[in-house]
Amino acid sequence: MTIFVLCLITIPLIFIWIKFRDKQTVAIQGSCTICDEVFSEAELKEADEKFFCLKDYEIYKNAEWEMVKEIQVTADDNAEATLLQDMKDDLKKQNIPSYIESKYEVEGVTIVTYSKLFKIKKPLN
Repeated sequence: MTIFVLCLITIPLIFIWIKFRDKQTVAIQGSCTICDEVFSEAELKEADEKFFCLKDYEIYKNAEWEMVKEIQVTADDNAEATLLQDMKDDLKKQNIPSYIESKYEVEGVTIVTYSKLFKIKKPLN
C-alpha cells in the first residue's frame, strides 16, 4: 500500500519535472533611444514613453533638446524616414546625442508617421 501511495505522488511529479525542465527563461531586450544599442530589460529606464540605457537616461533627463527636423511619411513614401535616420547616425558619429520621436495617425486607410529628430542643445560637462 505504501508503495502504491508513493507511486501516486511520484509519477505526477516526474511528469511535471519533465514538462518544465527544458523551459528556458527568455530575457526581454530593447534598444536605447539615443545610442541604439540593445540592452536587457534591467539595463533600460523609461522616460516619456521612450527607453534609454542607464548612461543615456541621465543625459536625456538633464539636457536641453532642440528639434532638428520634422517629417511626415507613409508606407508608400518613406524615403525621408531613411534620411532622418541617416542624420541621427551622422550626429552619433560626431558624439552628439540625438533621438527620433514618432507618432502615428490613421488617415482613411493610410497610416501616417510623424517623426521629429532632436539633438542635445549643448554638451553636458
